[in-house]
Amino acid sequence: PPPPQSTMKAVRIGVIVAVATLLIAGILNLAAKRSQAELGLPTYSPRTSSVMKNFRPTRVYAKKGFHPDYHKEASVFCNGKEVYKISGTKDKYVVDIWSGNHPFYQGGGGMIVKADRIDKFKGKFDGLEDLFGEDITAEQSQAGLELKKQAMESLGIKKEKGKKRR
Repeated sequence: PPPPQSTMKAVRIGVIVAVATLLIAGILNLAAKRSQAELGLPTYSPRTSSVMKNFRPTRVYAKKGFHPDYHKEASVFCNGKEVYKISGTKDKYVVDIWSGNHPFYQGGGGMIVKADRIDKFKGKFDGLEDLFGEDITAEQSQAGLELKKQAMESLGIKKEKGKKRR
């Protein structure tokens, strides 16, 4: 048997009320966004959470007498030659290394190491070879591992396989 007429009527009224509620909520949301845009406030899209196109940026001014002078074209000198122009707080920059003479940027790779740094390193670590002994071969390293295994077995220490240390 079909449902009673009063039930069908109640369902229709419920659907109409739900649709009307959604339409009114959408209209109110659009009106709120429009008024935000007219005031210059950022409005956010619910789908992308990004600032919409009708956002007007505000201008921020630097405090007077506090910041250094800004030069739109400042020369950069390397070895007495002007290599390029940048903008910055100084009118002239003097550098030792730039991308035009650094081996990394020229495809040579490596680093620039000054001779005094090498001499300082050698002076600091000179004579330490006898502390560490001579270089060992792969056979000597394998023999050392075997000796370690024998010592562990004689002491009754078993290494668990599959368990990693942290």
